[in-house]
Amino acid sequence: MLIGKAYRADLVHMNCFNGLSSLFVLYIVRLFNRNTIAVFHSNMNSTRWDGFRVLYTIRKFIVINATTLIVKKLIFITNVQREEYKSVCMFKNLFNKKETVINNFIQDDLILKTRNNTKSVGITFLGRFSPNKGSEDLAYLAREMSDIPFLVFGKVRRSVDIYPSNIKFYGEVDRSTVLKQLESNILTLSMSYDETFGYSILETMAKGGVVITTNLPQICEWFIDQRNGLMFDPGDIAKAKQLILYLKHNPVEVKKISRNNLIDVQAFASSRLAPKYVDVYRRIINSTII
Repeated sequence: MLIGKAYRADLVHMNCFNGLSSLFVLYIVRLFNRNTIAVFHSNMNSTRWDGFRVLYTIRKFIVINATTLIVKKLIFITNVQREEYKSVCMFKNLFNKKETVINNFIQDDLILKTRNNTKSVGITFLGRFSPNKGSEDLAYLAREMSDIPFLVFGKVRRSVDIYPSNIKFYGEVDRSTVLKQLESNILTLSMSYDETFGYSILETMAKGGVVITTNLPQICEWFIDQRNGLMFDPGDIAKAKQLILYLKHNPVEVKKISRNNLIDVQAFASSRLAPKYVDVYRRIINSTII
């Protein structure tokens, strides 16, 4: 079925390069359609442990070199991500000819026009509940701030009983439920050690939410500290606590950041960025028409 679709299509757009299995699928598709583009949405650095970083670097080396040789276009979602891949690519000239950056975008109809509710019952934790996303840091922080509820959505691999009682686990829910939560609870927290873009932050901004996040380069590329939210170094739990308390006691600042986010998120609306993909598609398809 995949081969048939690839053969009949004018162009194949492939997402989510998590590793060698994705590369295998790409090569199969490329055999039947030369108009193939690769979009790197996924995270290939996702580890905090040095022992695994070598393996991730090797995997990235294999994927980017093999992909650069066979696709028509390489699309990255941040400049930082592009430079990371370029640093391990042997075919720099070819890479430079094929690469472009198109940021993640959000559907226009998900962006609020105004936000009147600026209260926060608790703080919504952004991202998967895993050590790489700061789950252990959150547990420590929650013990330090036992009077504040922290809301967690998604699968939890360990028993929830080992975590402080003020971390409220809601399990796996659909995305619409999470978005409604972002509308009703204005303060959010990302304690991640690694991101490709930080899409959950973008979703929060679309709802006029206020984000406290780690200052990762991929996020700093498009997120402005003290305008779109407040930032701290990964692992700096004391600073995260300080920023939470600051916003809890400064409702005027919360309202100001909320307004800023509803303005700034417009730059990432699908109506502005999706046409960039359409332009890429047209250029590639037209280049093959004789």
